[in-house]
Amino acid sequence: MTFEEVLRVVDQFSEDERQRLRQYLEQMEITNTHTDLKAGTMDVDVLLAAVDDMRRGLSNDDLNEMLAAMNEEYIKPADDNLWDN
Repeated sequence: MTFEEVLRVVDQFSEDERQRLRQYLEQMEITNTHTDLKAGTMDVDVLLAAVDDMRRGLSNDDLNEMLAAMNEEYIKPADDNLWDN
């Protein structure tokens, strides 16, 4: 089935079916954003380059202020089980 065929089928859904599809897609998005880290699968050079890019232009004081702000307040996750296997 092509994507266009799927869209034609969705066009025929009732409002209740569309709401159920929205909920399904939102749950898929939440589920698919969790990635298990596995040894040997991360390109550390790419990670370090990204960290360097984020830090570029920040003074040590700026960086320390940012780190303090990130550690200042704990925000409880909306779903405590989101990261459980």
